Amino acid sequence: MKITRLVKATALVVALCVTPAHAGFIIFDSLNLQHEAGNLLDANTYAAQAFNSGTYTVLQAVRLNVYYDEQEGAPGNFDVVLRAATGQDGRPGSVVATLATGLPNPSSTDLNNIVSILGLNVSMSPNTTYYVAVQPNSGAFRWGYTSSENGVGLPSGWSYSQDAGTTWTAPDQEDPQRMMIEAVPEPSTWMAGSVALIALLSMAIQRRRERCNPERSL
Repeated sequence: MKITRLVKATALVVALCVTPAHAGFIIFDSLNLQHEAGNLLDANTYAAQAFNSGTYTVLQAVRLNVYYDEQEGAPGNFDVVLRAATGQDGRPGSVVATLATGLPNPSSTDLNNIVSILGLNVSMSPNTTYYVAVQPNSGAFRWGYTSSENGVGLPSGWSYSQDAGTTWTAPDQEDPQRMMIEAVPEPSTWMAGSVALIALLSMAIQRRRERCNPERSL
Protein backbone atom coordinates (compact mmCIF):
# COMPACT_ATOMS: atom_id res chain seq x y z
CA MET A 1 0.00 0.00 0.00
CA LYS A 2 2.81 2.40 0.81
CA ILE A 3 4.43 1.63 -2.56
CA THR A 4 1.14 2.41 -4.31
CA ARG A 5 0.95 5.78 -2.57
CA LEU A 6 4.52 6.56 -3.52
CA VAL A 7 3.80 5.70 -7.17
CA LYS A 8 0.75 7.97 -7.14
CA ALA A 9 2.78 10.77 -5.60
CA THR A 10 5.44 10.34 -8.28
CA ALA A 11 2.80 10.51 -11.00
CA LEU A 12 1.47 13.71 -9.46
CA VAL A 13 4.91 15.30 -9.49
CA VAL A 14 5.34 14.34 -13.15
CA ALA A 15 1.99 15.96 -13.92
CA LEU A 16 3.09 19.15 -12.17
CA CYS A 17 6.26 19.22 -14.27
CA VAL A 18 4.33 19.33 -17.52
CA THR A 19 1.52 21.60 -16.36
CA PRO A 20 2.00 25.03 -18.00
CA ALA A 21 0.44 27.08 -15.24
CA HIS A 22 0.88 27.00 -11.48
CA ALA A 23 -0.99 28.69 -8.68
CA GLY A 24 0.90 31.81 -7.65
CA PHE A 25 2.58 32.30 -4.31
CA ILE A 26 1.62 35.43 -2.40
CA ILE A 27 4.80 37.50 -2.12
CA PHE A 28 3.16 40.77 -1.04
CA ASP A 29 -0.10 41.24 0.84
CA SER A 30 -1.40 44.39 2.45
CA LEU A 31 -4.87 43.64 1.05
CA ASN A 32 -5.85 41.56 4.09
CA LEU A 33 -4.95 44.37 6.46
CA GLN A 34 -7.65 46.75 7.70
CA HIS A 35 -8.66 49.61 5.42
CA GLU A 36 -7.73 52.99 6.87
CA ALA A 37 -8.59 55.47 4.10
CA GLY A 38 -7.91 55.98 0.39
CA ASN A 39 -5.83 58.25 -1.82
CA LEU A 40 -7.81 60.04 -4.53
CA LEU A 41 -6.30 59.38 -7.96
CA ASP A 42 -7.05 61.17 -11.22
CA ALA A 43 -5.46 61.83 -14.61
CA ASN A 44 -2.69 63.85 -12.95
CA THR A 45 -2.35 62.01 -9.65
CA TYR A 46 -0.90 58.50 -9.65
CA ALA A 47 0.14 56.21 -6.80
CA ALA A 48 2.59 53.30 -6.72
CA GLN A 49 3.26 50.58 -4.15
CA ALA A 50 6.63 48.83 -4.01
CA PHE A 51 7.31 45.13 -3.49
CA ASN A 52 10.37 42.91 -3.72
CA SER A 53 10.39 39.90 -6.05
CA GLY A 54 12.51 37.77 -3.72
CA THR A 55 13.24 34.43 -5.39
CA TYR A 56 10.20 34.71 -7.66
CA THR A 57 10.67 35.75 -11.25
CA VAL A 58 7.25 35.50 -12.94
CA LEU A 59 4.48 37.90 -11.89
CA GLN A 60 1.09 36.19 -12.22
CA ALA A 61 -1.57 38.29 -10.50
CA VAL A 62 -2.20 41.70 -8.96
CA ARG A 63 -5.19 42.56 -6.76
CA LEU A 64 -5.96 46.17 -5.85
CA ASN A 65 -8.28 47.79 -3.32
CA VAL A 66 -9.79 50.54 -5.48
CA TYR A 67 -13.27 52.02 -5.09
CA TYR A 68 -15.57 54.86 -6.12
CA ASP A 69 -15.86 58.02 -4.04
CA GLU A 70 -19.42 59.38 -4.11
CA GLN A 71 -18.30 62.98 -3.62
CA GLU A 72 -15.09 63.17 -5.65
CA GLY A 73 -15.18 60.14 -7.90
CA ALA A 74 -15.88 60.25 -11.64
CA PRO A 75 -16.24 57.64 -14.40
CA GLY A 76 -13.30 56.99 -16.67
CA ASN A 77 -10.60 54.38 -17.11
CA PHE A 78 -7.14 53.60 -15.78
CA ASP A 79 -3.97 51.66 -16.49
CA VAL A 80 -1.88 49.52 -14.15
CA VAL A 81 1.83 49.26 -14.90
CA LEU A 82 4.94 47.69 -13.39
CA ARG A 83 7.72 50.23 -12.82
CA ALA A 84 11.34 49.68 -11.92
CA ALA A 85 12.60 51.28 -8.70
CA THR A 86 15.29 53.13 -10.62
CA GLY A 87 14.35 56.69 -9.73
CA GLN A 88 16.22 58.86 -7.25
CA ASP A 89 16.29 57.30 -3.75
CA GLY A 90 14.46 54.24 -5.04
CA ARG A 91 11.49 56.10 -6.49
CA PRO A 92 9.40 54.68 -9.34
CA GLY A 93 11.30 54.79 -12.62
CA SER A 94 10.70 53.51 -16.11
CA VAL A 95 7.75 51.26 -17.02
CA VAL A 96 8.83 47.62 -17.18
CA ALA A 97 5.48 46.18 -18.29
CA THR A 98 1.85 47.19 -18.75
CA LEU A 99 -0.27 44.92 -16.56
CA ALA A 100 -3.67 46.26 -17.66
CA THR A 101 -4.88 49.12 -19.81
CA GLY A 102 -8.21 50.90 -20.14
CA LEU A 103 -9.80 49.30 -17.07
CA PRO A 104 -13.08 51.02 -16.18
CA ASN A 105 -12.88 53.10 -13.03
CA PRO A 106 -14.47 51.22 -10.13
CA SER A 107 -18.16 51.96 -9.59
CA SER A 108 -18.46 50.22 -6.22
CA THR A 109 -18.38 52.36 -3.09
CA ASP A 110 -17.40 49.34 -0.98
CA LEU A 111 -14.25 50.33 0.88
CA ASN A 112 -12.96 46.78 0.44
CA ASN A 113 -13.73 46.54 -3.29
CA ILE A 114 -11.06 44.56 -5.17
CA VAL A 115 -10.04 44.74 -8.81
CA SER A 116 -8.03 41.68 -9.87
CA ILE A 117 -5.62 41.43 -12.80
CA LEU A 118 -5.09 37.74 -13.41
CA GLY A 119 -3.35 35.51 -15.93
CA LEU A 120 -0.18 37.58 -16.10
CA ASN A 121 3.15 36.17 -17.24
CA VAL A 122 5.53 39.06 -16.59
CA SER A 123 9.22 38.32 -16.10
CA MET A 124 11.00 39.87 -13.12
CA SER A 125 14.57 39.83 -11.91
CA PRO A 126 15.04 38.03 -8.58
CA ASN A 127 15.55 40.04 -5.39
CA THR A 128 14.54 43.26 -7.13
CA THR A 129 12.20 46.05 -6.03
CA TYR A 130 9.36 47.00 -8.37
CA TYR A 131 6.34 49.26 -8.13
CA VAL A 132 2.78 48.54 -9.16
CA ALA A 133 1.53 51.95 -10.31
CA VAL A 134 -2.15 52.84 -10.73
CA GLN A 135 -2.49 55.52 -13.40
CA PRO A 136 -5.95 56.94 -14.26
CA ASN A 137 -6.46 58.20 -17.80
CA SER A 138 -9.70 59.98 -16.92
CA GLY A 139 -12.14 60.35 -14.05
CA ALA A 140 -11.22 59.76 -10.41
CA PHE A 141 -11.38 57.05 -7.72
CA ARG A 142 -9.60 56.02 -4.55
CA TRP A 143 -6.92 53.44 -3.87
CA GLY A 144 -7.26 52.23 -0.31
CA TYR A 145 -4.40 52.07 2.16
CA THR A 146 -3.80 50.58 5.58
CA SER A 147 -2.09 51.91 8.69
CA SER A 148 -0.60 48.47 9.43
CA GLU A 149 2.82 47.30 8.26
CA ASN A 150 2.49 43.65 9.30
CA GLY A 151 1.52 42.04 5.99
CA VAL A 152 3.55 39.73 3.75
CA GLY A 153 6.37 41.69 2.11
CA LEU A 154 6.01 44.67 4.43
CA PRO A 155 7.35 47.16 5.30
CA SER A 156 7.68 48.47 1.77
CA GLY A 157 7.50 51.98 0.37
CA TRP A 158 4.79 53.68 -1.64
CA SER A 159 5.02 56.82 -3.74
CA TYR A 160 2.75 59.23 -5.59
CA SER A 161 2.98 61.58 -8.52
CA GLN A 162 1.01 64.78 -9.08
CA ASP A 163 2.20 65.37 -12.65
CA ALA A 164 1.02 62.19 -14.39
CA GLY A 165 4.12 60.18 -13.56
CA THR A 166 6.81 62.68 -14.54
CA THR A 167 8.10 63.00 -10.99
CA TRP A 168 7.49 60.90 -7.89
CA THR A 169 7.76 61.46 -4.15
CA ALA A 170 10.39 59.66 -2.09
CA PRO A 171 9.09 56.24 -0.97
CA ASP A 172 7.27 56.20 2.35
CA GLN A 173 6.82 52.97 4.31
CA GLU A 174 3.95 54.29 6.44
CA ASP A 175 0.35 53.61 5.36
CA PRO A 176 1.06 51.25 2.42
CA GLN A 177 -1.43 50.95 -0.42
CA ARG A 178 -3.62 47.86 -0.19
CA MET A 179 -2.71 45.24 -2.80
CA MET A 180 -1.74 41.60 -3.22
CA ILE A 181 0.97 40.21 -5.53
CA GLU A 182 1.19 36.60 -6.68
CA ALA A 183 4.25 35.20 -8.44
CA VAL A 184 6.05 31.94 -9.20
CA PRO A 185 9.68 30.90 -9.78
CA GLU A 186 11.02 30.34 -13.28
CA PRO A 187 9.72 27.09 -14.86
CA SER A 188 13.25 25.67 -14.75
CA THR A 189 13.21 26.07 -10.96
CA TRP A 190 9.95 24.14 -10.74
CA MET A 191 11.41 21.43 -12.96
CA ALA A 192 14.62 21.09 -10.96
CA GLY A 193 12.72 20.76 -7.69
CA SER A 194 10.26 18.30 -9.17
CA VAL A 195 13.00 16.12 -10.68
CA ALA A 196 14.77 16.01 -7.31
CA LEU A 197 11.53 14.95 -5.62
CA ILE A 198 10.95 12.23 -8.22
CA ALA A 199 14.46 10.90 -7.57
CA LEU A 200 13.83 10.76 -3.82
CA LEU A 201 10.52 9.00 -4.33
CA SER A 202 12.10 6.47 -6.68
CA MET A 203 14.81 5.70 -4.14
CA ALA A 204 12.17 5.21 -1.45
CA ILE A 205 10.21 2.82 -3.67
CA GLN A 206 13.33 0.80 -4.47
CA ARG A 207 14.31 0.50 -0.82
CA ARG A 208 10.80 -0.58 0.08
CA ARG A 209 10.86 -3.28 -2.60
CA GLU A 210 14.22 -4.55 -1.36
CA ARG A 211 12.86 -4.87 2.18
CA CYS A 212 9.73 -6.65 0.95
CA ASN A 213 11.64 -9.04 -1.37
CA PRO A 214 14.98 -10.01 0.25
CA GLU A 215 17.25 -12.28 -1.72
CA ARG A 216 17.29 -15.90 -0.55
CA SER A 217 20.53 -17.80 -0.25
CA LEU A 218 20.51 -21.42 -1.49
